[in-house]
Amino acid sequence: MKKIYLLFATTLLLLLSSCSVNDDYTNIPPPINEPDYSYILQNFDLWEVDHSLTTGPSNSSVPFIDRAITLSFFDRILYANNNFSGFGITGNGFGIPVASYVLGYNTISINHDVYGRFTLELIFLGQNKILLYDRNQGVSYTLFGYNKSNYDYDYVFFNNIEFFLQEFNAWRKISTTGGSANLFDDENFLGFDTSGSVFHSSIDNVNTPIDFLQWNFSGIYSISNTVNPKRKVLSLDYGNSIERFELIHVNDNTIDLYHYASSTTYTFQGQGYIQFLRPQLKTLSRKSGN
Repeated sequence: MKKIYLLFATTLLLLLSSCSVNDDYTNIPPPINEPDYSYILQNFDLWEVDHSLTTGPSNSSVPFIDRAITLSFFDRILYANNNFSGFGITGNGFGIPVASYVLGYNTISINHDVYGRFTLELIFLGQNKILLYDRNQGVSYTLFGYNKSNYDYDYVFFNNIEFFLQEFNAWRKISTTGGSANLFDDENFLGFDTSGSVFHSSIDNVNTPIDFLQWNFSGIYSISNTVNPKRKVLSLDYGNSIERFELIHVNDNTIDLYHYASSTTYTFQGQGYIQFLRPQLKTLSRKSGN
């Protein structure tokens, strides 16, 4: 009788131990031998497009990827951050919904709201890195996966702040504070060309509708760093002088320009928002895990 009891107790202990082991592994995803792209794509909140790694013919592109800062894949809906105005805020940081998608075997078929359907090959490069390849055009895009909790929106924004300036047809001066009188006091509008480092300025009355502005001057501008990564130096080359300002981001359509020479602060507000983004971004987030 004693032997039977011991045998029963041992068997019961083994059964309980077996159940405990199974419970410990219920939340661990299976190993990826053949890549499970549904799991991979949705395992990261944001897929940042590294435009410096884009390859292919210069006349070929997948337009909605060319314009994207980040892409997100959730429940067959593709979201994109295409603009720096509102970056990190729009769509709770994911941007706007732009397409639907369906996953196939190592492919993703995307039906974009504007550009139509594209079928791209998905190539898993390891950890948080994938390749999207359009075989028809021979163009490929490298994407790095991040979660919102460790994605540096500020770093990306301030490293590409010139694109933020280009996202408005004009910047209207709305206030002038302090400082001494100088020639820039007369400038009421600024515009930043999307095709390069060209700026325009206007002395038109501040109430002039932007469609009727007369740009009085065009020159070259540049942006450089300061010791504060969230403050930049904006230099406007007027030919006979270079006006330098500390560029301060106030909100998604407002900037302050602190004029070093006169200690004057000019506040400009963006007018005529352009909902798109030029390609050829600078390096974005600091890459990790690749």
